[in-house]
Amino acid sequence: MKNASLRFPDFVKHTLPNGMTVLLWENYRLPLLALEVLLKIGATADPPGKEGLAGITLSLLRKGTLQHTAGQFAEALDFVGGRYSTDQSIDCGLISMEVMREDWQLGLTLLAETLRSPTFPKVEFDKKIEQAIAGWRLARDNPANVMEQYFNSFLFAGHPYARSELGTETSLANLTVAEVADFHQRHYGPEQVILALAGDFTTSAVLAQIHELFADWQPCGAPAPLLAPAERLSHSRVLLVDKPDEQQAYFCLGNVGAAYNCPDYAGLDVLETILGGRFTSWLNTALRIHGGLTYSATAFSSRHLLPGALIIASDTAVRSAGHAIEICLAQMRRLQDHQLDEATLQATRNYLRGQYPASLETLEQLAGLACDLEFYGVGPEMVNTYFDQLDALTVPELERIAREYFPHEAFAFVLAGPARKLRKIAAQFGPVEEIKMSDPTFYVPR
Repeated sequence: MKNASLRFPDFVKHTLPNGMTVLLWENYRLPLLALEVLLKIGATADPPGKEGLAGITLSLLRKGTLQHTAGQFAEALDFVGGRYSTDQSIDCGLISMEVMREDWQLGLTLLAETLRSPTFPKVEFDKKIEQAIAGWRLARDNPANVMEQYFNSFLFAGHPYARSELGTETSLANLTVAEVADFHQRHYGPEQVILALAGDFTTSAVLAQIHELFADWQPCGAPAPLLAPAERLSHSRVLLVDKPDEQQAYFCLGNVGAAYNCPDYAGLDVLETILGGRFTSWLNTALRIHGGLTYSATAFSSRHLLPGALIIASDTAVRSAGHAIEICLAQMRRLQDHQLDEATLQATRNYLRGQYPASLETLEQLAGLACDLEFYGVGPEMVNTYFDQLDALTVPELERIAREYFPHEAFAFVLAGPARKLRKIAAQFGPVEEIKMSDPTFYVPR
């Protein structure tokens, strides 16, 4: 039995004369207003050696403005029960706010302050840098926290997608508050902003307030850099990250996958779910249930403006690392060796039909997705036709998608753990490069 068809809300688009994009959807089921901002400035705009600059700039927007100190800003938002958070990605920056219906003017005013008039106090900058560096040092205590970043730095070596959105201990220490202020001045402008509002408001009143707050904001004229896609590896390579005191072996393997606007997005979701996207996935069944080698194994992709990484990740006892990786490779080959069948496809369809609507429940989710659909140029039809895309998939079509997007001969492998015990295992899968997890950076090509 099919689920009811999905229908993404009809956000109404307005474009201010200065280039700022505004997306509005009135919904009165809850007395809330979600405000989501997508800034078309990602970590790819960081200058070489200054990785983390975009992320630090974004995180400091609320830490002092011309109108409020950091403490005053927090008090104003806390007093009305509001919420504010930021997230930096490789392609863009995100700001999320939520306020009650009666506080929508305050929410928009505070948001405008953060975008237009941050002051970047030195004391707040120093605190944020110290916290970020300490966060990386703490994260390295558990390799699971940093394996994806090691993998990206290795797979995309020489390409901006190799960067960490949060920089490194070395690059963060090289930043100055003057560089943050300059980055904001050069890259923050109305043409870089997609603002989506969802919830209990009146469009005419909100638009009038947006014009009052943003209409005189002048374009910055510094768009994000245009990038060429990274090439897929043609030969397998191995990175061994030495952590001498580690008792487990952590590993990732994969290659360059697909972009956000890939036309085969539904088929990719199905294949990733079959391979490693649920408890009964092939990887989890082979490694955990049958092999007893791990607690979990996953397969996932990072889909950006350009193709991101497609990754298999797991961990196991050091002595079992080679065997576990071989099992992962065998499961990957199954996708292209005519081992898919209609029963597996239908079960996965049903699973995704149950899971997908949960990503479209809250006002925050809907406003955030509206920004994404606008930024990546795919539109609401990606959501509205998702179930139809699932229903149209066939086993031969899945095999075609697997051949096109999933690696089957050349892989990047990243292993982390005690190098003295892993060197021979790592060498089975290709030429090995070795670095130390205690190093304050990730992989850097030699």
